[in-house]
Amino acid sequence: MAQQGGISGVAVGMATAGAFLLYVGIQGVDIRAGLKDITNGKLPEGKPKSSGATAAAEAALAQGSAAGASRPSSGTGAGAGPHPELVTAARRYLGVPYVFGGTTPKGLDCSGLVVLAFRDAYGVTPPRTTYVQVAWRQLTKISRADMGAGDLCFWPASGPPSHVAIAVDGDTVIHAPRPGKVVQEVPVGQAFTGGALPVVYRYTGGK
Repeated sequence: MAQQGGISGVAVGMATAGAFLLYVGIQGVDIRAGLKDITNGKLPEGKPKSSGATAAAEAALAQGSAAGASRPSSGTGAGAGPHPELVTAARRYLGVPYVFGGTTPKGLDCSGLVVLAFRDAYGVTPPRTTYVQVAWRQLTKISRADMGAGDLCFWPASGPPSHVAIAVDGDTVIHAPRPGKVVQEVPVGQAFTGGALPVVYRYTGGK
């Protein structure tokens, strides 16, 4: 066979090497085995073998998929707490305009939202205003650190309260903020002036 020279020879050599590497990759065989098989004029048969790197990647992917399947979805569900039903009920009124003294789906104030959520969830009617709600015998004061789904948050933390919200979890609440706003779900630190934290009560009455 005549020897190829110059650029043409290099191109032929590169093309040949590329074709061989493509063959080895598709068949999933060791390079030495591929050379031997091609030299003998025989193509390997059987299931392609995975390289060590490929096998490791597949194992990592499988492990990640298994972890994802077992991990609970956060989504928009209520966090841990005794009364997720109150969260579900309160979320029905997201976007309802704030109306001072409002207790209907057409307009709500902060304590009106609490009243509707309890009616919807448990058929229970709490006291109408924040001042009376905070003294409701069905509520028990709990630690701020224990705040969970369905707990009631009152501001300010000392003195007669002027605002109330329903906890979604330990970090988020649903409330009717003020005139010009709508019922919304926000971080607890954004629910009251200056980022003040609330005093927290838990409903301990019957469902």
